[in-house]
Amino acid sequence: MPDFEELITTSLHRQAGQVDTSRRLAEEAYRRGRKVRTIRRVTAAVACAAALAVGVPLGVQQIGADGRHTPVEPAGTAPARTESPTPTPTTTPTPRATTTVPQKSPHPPARTTPPNTPSHTASPPAPPAPKLPVVIDVDYTKLPRGADPKVPWFADGVIHDGDREVPVPGLTDASFVYFVETSSGYVVNVACCAIGPQTYANHLIRSDGMVIRTLKADIVDVPVVSADGRMVAWTEEGATEDDPLSAVVVDAATGRELNRRQIDVVYPIAVGFIGDAVVLSESTVWSEPSRTLRWNVRNNTLTSESGTSRPEGTDGTRRILQRTRPDGPGKGCMAMFDTDRGRLAWENCAVDPWAFSYEGRYVSGRNASKNREEILDAGTGQTVVILGDRSSGMTLYAVEPDGALLFVESGGEDQARTLVRCGLNGRCERASDIHPNDDPGPPLTLPGVYPR
Repeated sequence: MPDFEELITTSLHRQAGQVDTSRRLAEEAYRRGRKVRTIRRVTAAVACAAALAVGVPLGVQQIGADGRHTPVEPAGTAPARTESPTPTPTTTPTPRATTTVPQKSPHPPARTTPPNTPSHTASPPAPPAPKLPVVIDVDYTKLPRGADPKVPWFADGVIHDGDREVPVPGLTDASFVYFVETSSGYVVNVACCAIGPQTYANHLIRSDGMVIRTLKADIVDVPVVSADGRMVAWTEEGATEDDPLSAVVVDAATGRELNRRQIDVVYPIAVGFIGDAVVLSESTVWSEPSRTLRWNVRNNTLTSESGTSRPEGTDGTRRILQRTRPDGPGKGCMAMFDTDRGRLAWENCAVDPWAFSYEGRYVSGRNASKNREEILDAGTGQTVVILGDRSSGMTLYAVEPDGALLFVESGGEDQARTLVRCGLNGRCERASDIHPNDDPGPPLTLPGVYPR
C-alpha cells in the first residue's frame, strides 16, 4: 500500500496541473480540490491549486451584427459549422427493477392518439441532422434573454423548479451549491470555502422544502444518485483512522438507510450507479493498479469490474467513464467502458475527462493540446461540441427535454455568471439573468454532481 505522503504528493501534482485558469479562480480551485480522495486532504490540495493558478482574463468580443433574438431550436434541427461526421444516437437510460430497493413501475405509460386523428396520416419529414461537431463561440453578454431553464436550477438561495422555489439551508456569501434531483426532491451539497477552512453539508430535501436528512460530516466526496432517483449513496470514514471506509445507500424519499458495507480498499469513493449497484473507485497512486468495484445493494455483494479501472463517473445504467493507460499525474486517456458488453466502447487520449452531463448523454473534458473544451457523445466518443475562445468559461451541466444544451458560464473579464442555452444548430441564448461576481450569496448553477 502506498504511504500517506506519496498519496498526497501524487494528488497535489495531478490537481495543480489541471487547474483551468479561464474560470473563476476560487471555484476552480475548489472544483479540483474535490478530486482529492479524503476530506482531510482537501485543504492542502485546494491551497496548492490556488497558489499555482493564475487567473487569465478573457477579452470581450462582439458577435453578430443585427443583435436580433434568434430562438434556440432543439438539438438536431438545423445545419451547423462542422468538423467531422455525425455520431450515432445514444440510448435513453432505464432503471433496473430490484426486490429490496424502491422501484418505479417497469411498464411505460401507453401511447395515445389524439381524437379524430386519421391513422394513415403520414408523419412530416424529419429535419436534417446537423453535421458535427458544432463550434460554439459566443460572447454571453451579447446573447438575447430566452426562457428560464426547463430543468431545476439554483439562484438567489433557492432551487427554482417550475413554479416551486425550494430554499437551501445553511448558506453564506462564500458558499457553493451543487445539487442533483431525486425522485422526490434533491440532494444538495453546500460547500464552503475555496480558500481557508472548509465545511461541507449534504442535505436530502423534499420538493416541498422539508429537509428529511442531513448526512454525516465525514462523508467522502459527494453523494451519487441512481438513474431512477430513488437511491442515494456515498462512502464515509470509519470511527478511527484504522477502520475501513463504509459505503451507504439510503431511500431518497425518506432518508431511511437501505444498506451499508465496509469497503476494505484504499480510499473508496462512490462515483455513480449502474442500475441498483453502486460503482466505487479505489484511489491509489498512478504507479499502482486501481480497481473498479461494484456493490450490489440488493444482495450486498462486492465484485471487481473486470477490464476497467480509475472510474470518474457513470451514466446510471451501463456506462462507466474512466481513465486508461495512466503514466503519471494528470496523464492518461478518457475511455468509456460498456458494462453490458464487458469492454471499452471507445477511448480518447486527447481529452481530459471531467464528468457526464446530468442525464448521462454527453461527457465533457478539456483538450489540452488545443486549449479548448470539448463535449463528446457518451455512446460513440465522437466530439459533438467544441467551445471556442469566447465560450471557454462555459461548462455543460444538463440537457433539456428538447435536446438543448444548458451551460453554466463563469468566465469573462468580470467573472460574472449566467446560464446559457445552445442548440446543436450553434444558436445560443441566455437562460438566466447575468449575476455579477460581487453578487451576495452562492453563485447560480444547474443540477449535476460537480465535475470531479
